[in-house]
Amino acid sequence: MKTLRSDDADLSAAMDRVFDFADRKDASGTMNSWESINFYHVPLAAGITILSKLQADVRNAEGEVVKRMLDAVEGKSFKFNALTAIVKPRSSYVTVGSKYEAEIFLGAYDDQNAPEVYICVGGARVDTTSKPPKIIGESKKLDMVGAKAQLVEVASGAGQKKVSGIIKYKPVGGEEQIEAFFTEYEVAQPNLVVSPLKMNVFYRGVDNPVSVSVSGYSDKEVTANPTNGTLTRQPDGTYIMRPGKDAEATIGATVKNPDGSSKSMPGLKFRVKNVPNPTPYFAGKSVDDETIKKAELTAAAGVIAKMVNFEFDLKFEVTEFRVTMIVGGTPIEKLTKGPAVSGDMKEMFQKAKPGQKIYIEGIKARGPDGTVRNLGSLSFKVV
Repeated sequence: MKTLRSDDADLSAAMDRVFDFADRKDASGTMNSWESINFYHVPLAAGITILSKLQADVRNAEGEVVKRMLDAVEGKSFKFNALTAIVKPRSSYVTVGSKYEAEIFLGAYDDQNAPEVYICVGGARVDTTSKPPKIIGESKKLDMVGAKAQLVEVASGAGQKKVSGIIKYKPVGGEEQIEAFFTEYEVAQPNLVVSPLKMNVFYRGVDNPVSVSVSGYSDKEVTANPTNGTLTRQPDGTYIMRPGKDAEATIGATVKNPDGSSKSMPGLKFRVKNVPNPTPYFAGKSVDDETIKKAELTAAAGVIAKMVNFEFDLKFEVTEFRVTMIVGGTPIEKLTKGPAVSGDMKEMFQKAKPGQKIYIEGIKARGPDGTVRNLGSLSFKVV
């Protein structure tokens, strides 16, 4: 019996007490053998009773060993009294044409023996190297509904969120057990996507910011791909589109499904246009102005080109322009390269008189795409 349960000290001590056949003192205090004390001058019926007791002790010992073996087996088992159906989907979002996949199985639990569930908070972590695992740092105990813990977290920011913690439970008749758990989920910003059908335009030569998203997929699962241009991903997850020379560009996307497969999404078409011409200004005046003061004329530094009511902040550099003015009945024309008024032009402006016409013509400017634009002309009457 002791060999069958060699690691059970309590059982060994009990066996030694029951089956102790060593010499001992009799009623008079004299040392005698176990046989002499139990059978010397003992009637036959009493001797048979003593032997029957020995047989009963052996059977009881066998029964005790079997019981302890059974307790050891059941101590590592779990007893459940309730079942529930569990559906574990790969993803809660499914797009048209893709597959919805989920694992459906029965979960068993003991609603009379609820576990304790703790999660890490405030930068704490689960130390899985310790036996049993434990939380290093601050933890929070979750509320229970029956034997089920209720996890409720506020999605405070976009991105991947991780949840870790431990579960403490005690099997019936066994010692407390502790298991670690880890899970994660993705938090996405709520986005309103509006696609104008008449104004979907990309401009050549400038950075066109683009946001590409697919419902049900996080940014890291979406890869955008363009035609007629280059699409560069930015650190914040948006893209910069630089269209090519064709009149249309298409932006499509490839998404990665939870099972690892990929799926192409239909692309959206955009018109491609050149950046519109800027408006020329001279001495702070544009084509909407008709007059200019002598002081404004002589103080003018040159011609500038500005984008008016345009989404992009672009700079055009004036490359040349010419000034025409009638002096003494003779038209005088001066040409200069660049945006600044030349010395000859300044001398001509000094001779201007009230009522005289000034013409700023042949204005050309180079845009960010490298093309040179003709911006027309300006005309003012000196007052």
